[in-house]
Amino acid sequence: MPANLEEHAAKLLDWLYASYNSATPSSDIDSYLEENGLDIRFGLDVVRHLADTGLVEDVSTFGGPGALLNHRGIAAAQRRQAELAAPRRRAEELRRRMLTWLDQEEEADRIPVDWSEFEAGANLEATGGSYSHRDVLKAAQYLHHQGLITSARLDQASDGEVRPHLTAEGHACLTDFGGVVADYLARGSRGTTNVNTTSTTINVADNHGNMAMANKNVVQNLNMGLDVTEVLNLAGLVGQISQTLGLSDATRAELETEAASLHKEAESQSPNRGVMRRMIDGIVRLLGEAPTTAAKTMLVGLAEAAVQSITGS
Repeated sequence: MPANLEEHAAKLLDWLYASYNSATPSSDIDSYLEENGLDIRFGLDVVRHLADTGLVEDVSTFGGPGALLNHRGIAAAQRRQAELAAPRRRAEELRRRMLTWLDQEEEADRIPVDWSEFEAGANLEATGGSYSHRDVLKAAQYLHHQGLITSARLDQASDGEVRPHLTAEGHACLTDFGGVVADYLARGSRGTTNVNTTSTTINVADNHGNMAMANKNVVQNLNMGLDVTEVLNLAGLVGQISQTLGLSDATRAELETEAASLHKEAESQSPNRGVMRRMIDGIVRLLGEAPTTAAKTMLVGLAEAAVQSITGS
């Protein structure tokens, strides 16, 4: 199975931040690639992806890939670490890792005796402190009770502990929701939308997320003392990368619609600060349903900058 670009972009962002804070910071990512069994070509792709989202400077050479965190990348890494350290996010990430590991074991025609091999790998390493054996057992019990895994029953063992393996629902959670259990369990409670997600196209930005910067209304807004540049950048990037955020179709459609409305309001003759603020808050709320990735972190950072630019706080 090919390595997941978005997943490694987020992990590399963490790795670069740790290197940035070390005594000997380096732009060389060879050791990261080696630790994760990745080749140079994939490393170049990850660096380009982070550079395209504005988080790093691409300093790759003919000798191999390289990246330097910029100020956006540092802020994004700090937000990501704070978010991943939150108890709810930690629990969600552990469940996702456990489902992914079971899928890998199944792919290799193995049914694990218990979770000991999972714990023996790097799966317990996490921002905000490593996961404990107790954390794993609690997560296994939760996954079992939600019908995502099944297990053998033993008097001295908790549900989900012995010979765990994925159910059909567990597979669906992985394939349709990226292993994000909360999103899978909430799938039936999401509101409906009239947006046709198969044919909706939102052309609101150029390739860099910079939107209509020569537009007459934008110039007028700047002259009126209201700089909507950050607002337009946010709406533009949402339209470009919404499909990479791991959201359900309904939520993604709602997010894209909100971004298009925000763009329209920002470009109007007299954009309303309060209306734009509510729209940005709506975008952040919808982003909260996405798993933590570099792309999501970038958008949350842009949303914060957009609010500050129109409110001054």
